[in-house]
Amino acid sequence: IVTEDAALIRKGAEAMGEMSKAEKWMVSNDVMYRQSNGEFQRSVEKLVEAAKKENFDQAALNWIDTTMKCIECHKFVRGTRLAR
Repeated sequence: IVTEDAALIRKGAEAMGEMSKAEKWMVSNDVMYRQSNGEFQRSVEKLVEAAKKENFDQAALNWIDTTMKCIECHKFVRGTRLAR
């Protein structure tokens, strides 16, 4: 993002989106997990769109949102596994 390389931002965001859809990353069929994963995927899609438009300010905001969605989901998964 700091280099304003739209193609690289898009490539990285698309890779994150594909990883989040991969079967091996589906650690739970829990409704909350699926919701968190869906929010992450939507955030990644917004990041891809910002990169396509070369809107680097929006891309930066979407990157922060995507990072927060990632952290929130990982926190949920850790909490669920500890509870078991």
